[in-house]
Amino acid sequence: MRASAINITSFSTTFRLQSNASANTADGLTFVIQNAGVTALGAAGAGLGYQNIGTSVAVKFDLFSNATEGPDSTGLYTNGALPTNANSIDLSTSGVDLHSGHPMQVTLIYNGTTLSVTIFDTVTSQTATQNYTVNIPALVGANTAFVGFTGGTGGLTATQSILNWTFSPPASQSPAAPTGLGGQPTGPASIALTWTNNATNQTGYQLDRATNAAFTLNLVTQTLPSSPASFTRCRRGA
Repeated sequence: MRASAINITSFSTTFRLQSNASANTADGLTFVIQNAGVTALGAAGAGLGYQNIGTSVAVKFDLFSNATEGPDSTGLYTNGALPTNANSIDLSTSGVDLHSGHPMQVTLIYNGTTLSVTIFDTVTSQTATQNYTVNIPALVGANTAFVGFTGGTGGLTATQSILNWTFSPPASQSPAAPTGLGGQPTGPASIALTWTNNATNQTGYQLDRATNAAFTLNLVTQTLPSSPASFTRCRRGA
């Protein structure tokens, strides 16, 4: 689990997963986004180390058929639900075999409304893709969360390795420009300026004034706070 919470409003992440080559292994792991805490622990065995971790979203990579979900399955789970048959997707028809011992390249892309998960067998080139409509910030209760992996074994065991992992949060976006600048006199020596704020991530405004329309003569720039979307200018000496 990453030691600090990171932005999960949109992201892309890729990791290479490898389990030891044997059909007689269990139980699997999950990729999890959660706000229960950096040290949160879930149930072992069929719980995949995820069950009972609240305020969370997880994608499972399951090696055991606990409830007829098949010996190789995936699926999306929320709020620490038991990741067994409900919402489970059997991978057997895709040709992806998590027990093969092959490194699996897993890519997750979230655009704010849809989470796309692709599992690619780097040896056979077999691919399985799932798309989930999900509001991750609403489920974890914030725009930031802890991100990482959980794993579990029970009566059977497995060696489950994450060979590499990259996580890319959304790039910083410039604030949307304000529009609708207007002014009204408020006295013989003052004017009130107002505008429409079109941003949610602004830290302030820059107000330019000059003595010509091209803003090339006697230009003065004044820094204003991020709110309110108004400013009253009084002439000196008034």
